[in-house]
Amino acid sequence: MNLTHSHVQGERLERVRGDIYRQVKEVVDWLTQEDKDADEEFRSLAAVTNDDLGALEAETKSEDERLAIENLRRSYRGLLSLAQTIFEDPGTNRATMPWLEEKIESQLFPELERRTETLRAYYREEAALAVQRTRSVQQLTRGLAAIIVLLSLIQGGVLLFGIQRWLVRPLAETGRSTAIISTGNFEHRLVRQSHDEMGDLARSINRMARELRQNQARLVQSERLAAAW
Repeated sequence: MNLTHSHVQGERLERVRGDIYRQVKEVVDWLTQEDKDADEEFRSLAAVTNDDLGALEAETKSEDERLAIENLRRSYRGLLSLAQTIFEDPGTNRATMPWLEEKIESQLFPELERRTETLRAYYREEAALAVQRTRSVQQLTRGLAAIIVLLSLIQGGVLLFGIQRWLVRPLAETGRSTAIISTGNFEHRLVRQSHDEMGDLARSINRMARELRQNQARLVQSERLAAAW
C-alpha cells in the first residue's frame, strides 16, 4: 500500500466516522427531543455513509483492510436496523426510550467507535510503513547516486591516466626525439615498440633518421672523393 492510498482511505474513514456520529445524534434527538427532522437527516447522512463505505471497499489493497471495513459495515448495519425500528414505530419507542438510549450510547456507538479506530490504526500503520519504505528508497537512491559518481570519477581517472600514458607522454617523447634529430644527431632513435599509431610514428621517425644518416654518409663520401681529385 502506498502513502497516497492510506491518505485517501483515511480521509474517507474520517468522513464516515463523522457522519455516523451525526446519525447517532439524530436518533437520540428523535428519542429525547422529538425532533421531526431527525428521520430525514438520518436517511440523508446514511446515503452518504453507504457511498463512502462502498468507496472504502472498492479501494481495498489487503485482506486485513477488507475485513476491518467489513466489520465496520456490519456494526453500521446494526445502527441502521435500530434507527429504522425507532423511526417507523415512534409510539413503541417512547415506551422503551431508556433501553434504546442505553443500547445506542453504551453498546452500539462504542462498538462503531472500536471498529472505526481499528481501521484508523490500520491506515496509520500503513502510512508509517509507506513513509519508511519511501525513506529507504531515497537512501538507496542516494547510495546508488554516490556509487555512480564514484565510478564516474574512477572512469575519468583511468581515462586521464590512459591519455597521459598512451598519448601525452609518447607525444612528448616524440617531440624531444625529433628535436634531437633536428640538431644533426641522426643516431638517435625513439624506443617504442607498440603496434598502435604512436608506434608507427616512432618507426617512421627512426626510418627517417636512418635515411638522413645514410644521406649524410653518402654526402661525406662524395666530398672526400671530390677532394681527392
